[in-house]
Amino acid sequence: MRKLIIIIFCFSLAFAAACSGMNPKAYYASHPTPADYANFQWGEPTRIELLENGTMKWIYFVDDPELYGEYYFIIRDGMVEDSGVN
Repeated sequence: MRKLIIIIFCFSLAFAAACSGMNPKAYYASHPTPADYANFQWGEPTRIELLENGTMKWIYFVDDPELYGEYYFIIRDGMVEDSGVN
């Protein structure tokens, strides 16, 4: 079930970014998203990095052949500011 939620979330995010012509940072600027949403969708982060500019990078490792990699969210003041894949 968790894999299905991750797949749907990834496709939704990619579709929204592609349709709107925005990058994730611009998407989150126009669609405020609380950090709790990332926890709801992805669970607890694999690790959290504190960045120099005062933000946090929540990193989620996905061990799935189709989605393999590290997905991350940049969090500032409890809100998602950016996201991507390492």
